[in-house]
Amino acid sequence: MKNHYDVVIVGGGIGGLGVLHYLKKKNLKVTLLEKSEKCGGLVQSAVDGNHLLEVGPNAFLKSYKNTYDFICEVGLADQIIGNQPEAYHRYIYRNGKIHSLPEDPISFFRSNLLSLAAKLRLFLEPFVLRGAQEESIKDFGNRRFGKEVTEVILDAMVKGICTGDISKLDINSMFPKLKDIEKKYRSLLLFLLFFKKRNVQKTNNGKKTLFLSLKNGMGDIANHVSSKYIADIQTGCFVTKILKEDLLYKVFTEKGILYANEVVLATKAMEAASIIKNIYPDYANILCQIPYANVATVTLSWKKEAVLHPLDGFGFLSSSKENLNILGALFSSSLFPNRTPEDEKMIKVYLGGPQKNDILKLLDQEIIELVLKDIKPILQVRDKYQYVKLKRIENAIPLFNMGHKKIKEELKNLSVKHQGLYLVGNYLDGISVDATLKVAHSVSEQINNLSS
Repeated sequence: MKNHYDVVIVGGGIGGLGVLHYLKKKNLKVTLLEKSEKCGGLVQSAVDGNHLLEVGPNAFLKSYKNTYDFICEVGLADQIIGNQPEAYHRYIYRNGKIHSLPEDPISFFRSNLLSLAAKLRLFLEPFVLRGAQEESIKDFGNRRFGKEVTEVILDAMVKGICTGDISKLDINSMFPKLKDIEKKYRSLLLFLLFFKKRNVQKTNNGKKTLFLSLKNGMGDIANHVSSKYIADIQTGCFVTKILKEDLLYKVFTEKGILYANEVVLATKAMEAASIIKNIYPDYANILCQIPYANVATVTLSWKKEAVLHPLDGFGFLSSSKENLNILGALFSSSLFPNRTPEDEKMIKVYLGGPQKNDILKLLDQEIIELVLKDIKPILQVRDKYQYVKLKRIENAIPLFNMGHKKIKEELKNLSVKHQGLYLVGNYLDGISVDATLKVAHSVSEQINNLSS
């Protein structure tokens, strides 16, 4: 049968491309169907004039083994670059200005980021009793670190990861390692200090390196894999539904019908639900329960002399309690080289999320004006920008709210019931590229074992 495949992969984001790569190594007959004209999902880079823009993730950690190994496997090891030395600091916005996140006990006590009472409260962390098994990030933070640390630092950091509401997000789903550390070691503070000390790497000149990317941007991963397997990828191919006929899956697209022994749905949760609702309504009902956050990014650049702040860091984040329209900003020109002209400073500002979704209903220019209203006093910007680009992304990030752990368990049980259909995505084990590639590799191994 001409259109019969061992595996049909639906979705050409980083998860789908990961599955494709791993399965091609097993010499299986595979095809990947992507609805848009280009693979990569949100892992894409774009060159706009003299500016290199990242649609989604901007970097990854060397400790992200799945990402690092995947990049090396597909032949991009020589394209990996480390962050510039000036990008080491991370800032938190509070009370009208940004504060460097303390790196050691001395800088911690000298910092004005927290009150003396909040600093002293942290010393009680090693003596805090373990909490309930099911707990929100806010409850977990208040219990272990105190209210102020939770509201100022933890909330801001979570906003930078997923834009979510810490009173609704599940600590077990978002940060399962923290719960495991609490259970095993009792004190997170002492463990994390030790962990950070062991895993910060240094370059030959003694400067600290935390983040990695690719010379031409993170989108090079998708571009390279797509080119490598171009004969096995069909873009502009929208999948409408999947049915089962005897032992084969029938994959219906706008271009025709394909047949597969097994199918991998590497799409967003609600898209997977729409595809399988006719064949597996129980699966679809669970997938529809996963909420997503809408976000927007505004990339701006100015002449260097127009921005008085040195931008000597990764960027800054702001908590929900601060009176800002934005969630934070990335100092793009400081993070990696060749992102903007040498005589410019560039930042990437984030907006939206469930608590500030109404901002995204505004017109583009209105959003840009709100961004400038926040950014100008914080970074001491004097002149008009040289460059601006706004990007809106609907359903950008899955939110692991309370009950997500149960959703994952139900999906796992259904995967046993409906064998031959697999899910891959950042709504399962984590929103990062690394977590998605881990799921992709695991699913590929399961398919290989069954096929064997």
